[in-house]
Amino acid sequence: MITPYILKTNGVSEHSSQRLQEAFTQRSSHFNQPIVVDEKALQQHLAKIDSAEAPNHLIVVPGGYAPMISVSLKMNTKTGKLAWLQNFVKEGGGYLGICAGAIIGSSKLNHSVPRFMQAPLITTYPGLGLLPVQANGPAFNKLSPVSLTENFDDALKSSIKVRVQCEDQNMRTAYNCHGPEFPSASCKDVNVLATYEKDGKLSTAGAVVQGSYGKGNVVLSTIHTELTAKDVDNTETEAESTSRSELTNLLLASFIPEENEELHLQAADSNVSEK
Repeated sequence: MITPYILKTNGVSEHSSQRLQEAFTQRSSHFNQPIVVDEKALQQHLAKIDSAEAPNHLIVVPGGYAPMISVSLKMNTKTGKLAWLQNFVKEGGGYLGICAGAIIGSSKLNHSVPRFMQAPLITTYPGLGLLPVQANGPAFNKLSPVSLTENFDDALKSSIKVRVQCEDQNMRTAYNCHGPEFPSASCKDVNVLATYEKDGKLSTAGAVVQGSYGKGNVVLSTIHTELTAKDVDNTETEAESTSRSELTNLLLASFIPEENEELHLQAADSNVSEK
């Protein structure tokens, strides 16, 4: 059984955090009850875990605003260094990053965030480097401007519904909220679990990637599979709702090797993928 630690700090979306808690709880045959922690409590929890037990623990960084989360974590803004977290993953711990959490886990961010209906805010800075991928974005240019001074959960309403192709070649639906993508050139040393469809054509850039950092397993997802239509002020069909659940299975299956095949089969057998 894996114990997830869901980060809750300045910059983290409450909706993303809450839905991730629900996702883990619904998969209680594979995961212990998630523990919601701030950055200080997270560091204290991880310090008590020896390397032999590290694979049974998972850091989860939800969606939100990556620069603010980075400051809360006290990451080195010049090098991306955050030794206690990086060492935990290197020793075998897991890391799941959703949108902002994926940006933080990448090697570098090049991101343009529209705000206040004015010129975009350009941010370029190093991530933790848990995977050797660069986060470029936003992946889609039709997102509405968002004020970063307001509650970030309000910004979720500017999310758009997107389609991705998964490893099984099926198309599934999730949401993107000013999230980036991982250029194919930076994905050569990772597993690409899903790619975006853009203007009716498949992109070569990664939407979800997986790989190793030392002994640890890392999954970075630029899409929100956890959010519901209500969270983003949208509507969705039953098939679309089910496909989001399938995508969540695909993300989480990576962290439980002995159950990996079972979770993948749960996604494939539902037979509601969108062609």
